[in-house]
Amino acid sequence: MEPQLARTRFVRRLAETRPSGFDHYLEDLMRIERAIVDGHRGVAATMAYMNLISRYPRETEAIAAELGTTVLEPTNEDKLDEVLGDRLRLAERRLLNERGIAGEFGETD
Repeated sequence: MEPQLARTRFVRRLAETRPSGFDHYLEDLMRIERAIVDGHRGVAATMAYMNLISRYPRETEAIAAELGTTVLEPTNEDKLDEVLGDRLRLAERRLLNERGIAGEFGETD
C-alpha cells in the first residue's frame, strides 16, 4: 500500500511501519477514511461502515479526530420526534376508522 494514498497522517504512519504488499488492515483503515470523508450511502454501505468501526474502534476515533469530525453522525432528535408523532397520528386515525366501520355492523367494544 502506498502511504501517500492515505488521507490522514495516522494511516500514513502505520503504512510506513508495515511490510510492503497488500495489507487488509491498512485497506480497512483507508475504507474508514473514505467513509468518513465521502459519506456512506445506502444500507449495505452503512452496514459495512458499522462493521469496520466495530472492528477498529480506536483507529476510527483517531482517524475521525484527525479529519475533524465524529465517528457517527449525530441524530436529529427533532426530526425523529416529528416522524414518530406523524406515525402515531396515522395509527390513531386508522384505529378510529376501523372502529367506525365495526360500529356499522353492530359490533361494540
